[in-house]
Amino acid sequence: MKKVKIMIGFITVLALVLSLCACGGQKEQEVENSALLAGLVIQSDGNEITVAWDEIDRAPFEGDIANGKGEMTHRKYEGSELRTLLEANGIEISEDSVISATGEDGFSAELTGTEILEKGKVYVALSDNGAMIESIQGGQGAQMIVFGDPNSKRGVKYLEIISVD
Repeated sequence: MKKVKIMIGFITVLALVLSLCACGGQKEQEVENSALLAGLVIQSDGNEITVAWDEIDRAPFEGDIANGKGEMTHRKYEGSELRTLLEANGIEISEDSVISATGEDGFSAELTGTEILEKGKVYVALSDNGAMIESIQGGQGAQMIVFGDPNSKRGVKYLEIISVD
């Protein structure tokens, strides 16, 4: 009886190890596939384009950001003003436009065209205080920065999709 329990335990552990190895290989493949398509997806008028992270013009910008408690922190970023990024990709924004930003984790936030058109207000950050902003799966990622938000609820981390209506 004791030998049977030991054998069942051994088979269970072996099965667990083999399944973990199989899942790890699948996860590596998903990361490799996502790395090939890495970039910001922009949707507008039924069209969708992907802008590779290294194709986004980067410039330094900085400002004060509030956390969930309303505490302010001064941050230095590198990235692009959203208005500039959209214009560079042939997308026009009006004051009536509605823009939604969605992260890899499904979190989303809305912005108005008026906010996007306000110079120095909305950015796509690629680095934060000199460190690359990473995606959930690793590698280059981005974060939406909205200066003037009282608690940064629209600071979408793991930025993946910008939709313009």
